[in-house]
Amino acid sequence: MKRILLTALLVLASSETFADVLMFDASFFYDSSTAADKSNLTQKEGHLFIGTPVAVKEQLYLGANFIITDEQATNTVGTGTTEIGPRLNYYLNQDKTYLVMLAWHPYVKIDNAPEYISAWSYAAGIGYEMKINTNFFIGASIVYHALNQKNDNTQEEAKSSTVRPMINFSFRFK
Repeated sequence: MKRILLTALLVLASSETFADVLMFDASFFYDSSTAADKSNLTQKEGHLFIGTPVAVKEQLYLGANFIITDEQATNTVGTGTTEIGPRLNYYLNQDKTYLVMLAWHPYVKIDNAPEYISAWSYAAGIGYEMKINTNFFIGASIVYHALNQKNDNTQEEAKSSTVRPMINFSFRFK
């Protein structure tokens, strides 16, 4: 799977379009809460999208998406995932400020998970990014993220999903 994703990135990098426009879009979520029993729960999620336009007027972007999540509770072993897959960003206006995104992650690595657990995930979101200067945008988005796990030995499936507000930073180069 890593070879497929690396090949896809190299093909994008060698295309003429990629040399003209490149986007780096990073989104972050952080939450820390304390329960009544004084235990703490910390959740972190980060997204990185590297893409290039694939349609007229540079409103549709295609590229690679990386998600890293981490969840840590007091006195427990934390859990985390690394997810990699393709993503589409579609900008609803010519100024490229309102966006809709869809991502699918066929490669998911879950920390401390046995080898017989396989997983995949997807994400969908909407957001707004305000133009700060020619190349830099900052904004916010709401992202729905679903993770599907399967035990290859017992065929049991486990699904989890979250809806999170994210802070976005976008660097766009021409």
